[in-house]
Amino acid sequence: MRGYVLRHWRGEMSLARSFWINHELLGLVAWLLFSLGPADEESSILAELGWFWLPMPFLTAMSVWQVVGTWRSARRTVRERGRWFWPRLAQSWLVVGVAGLLGAASLQIMASVQLVEALLDPGLNEFHLIANEAEGALIFHGALSDRAADRLTAAIGDGRYSVLHIDSQGGLLGPAKRIARKIRQHGTKVVVQDQCISACVYLLAASKFGTIRPDSDVVFHQLQPVVTLFASYQSHFPVADEDFLREVGVTPATYRPLDRRAFWQPTLRQMANGRLIAFVIDPDTGRQTPAYVWCLDHAEACDAPRWAPTD
Repeated sequence: MRGYVLRHWRGEMSLARSFWINHELLGLVAWLLFSLGPADEESSILAELGWFWLPMPFLTAMSVWQVVGTWRSARRTVRERGRWFWPRLAQSWLVVGVAGLLGAASLQIMASVQLVEALLDPGLNEFHLIANEAEGALIFHGALSDRAADRLTAAIGDGRYSVLHIDSQGGLLGPAKRIARKIRQHGTKVVVQDQCISACVYLLAASKFGTIRPDSDVVFHQLQPVVTLFASYQSHFPVADEDFLREVGVTPATYRPLDRRAFWQPTLRQMANGRLIAFVIDPDTGRQTPAYVWCLDHAEACDAPRWAPTD
């Protein structure tokens, strides 16, 4: 094995073997192993960072070995055999590949900086969670972060709490979707106290018993994407990611206006018809009424335009 590695490094192998086997095929295998790893959009930030950076020393060394050995093999082919077309073509391909790798590495470094900033940002890590065992209810206020997701999923999975009261301006999508899936799994009732914005909408959508007050703000927020593997961790709502919403039964008409604007808050009727909410808390009686029934008695309020931030 050591001899094989050294022969390629010195350019002593044929150009065909160096290029097609050691560079292209080995590179494809490494890419498949790397891209099919366990990390996904619902992983923690640390897991995402670790999955990208831990194998980086090995991948960097392998890439240097591949490029240098193939380049030397191409030079030797020109020098010893007088052939130039295929060697020059291979070298040109190597230059293009190196440029692409450097560009991708730059984007990943930028993305990693964003993730570290999110990990350390106090605004994305401040939250309060109160457990009311007597009423079987959780009360959450603050941002949706990895730490918040760990606490909430553990509490919901405990089985003692059937209701989650939430007031959140959003946060990170990965943690939000982890919480949402736990809500869906346990049939937890989600009650919006004041606002549920951006990533928080996932939690409301996941509940079959989503409940809001007539003056609660439920605001979708369009993702402003960057070219990165970590786009799912931007603290916005991904308009292109419809799989989860369809999975939980929310109709496209409820969030489709995001195609034309950065923010969108449906009317109460649109939320009810789109199966985003199931109940409305009547402000006069405090009773929870099926949303469609409440809209029958309060048509004007149900169809009134809702507040949303300026685009």
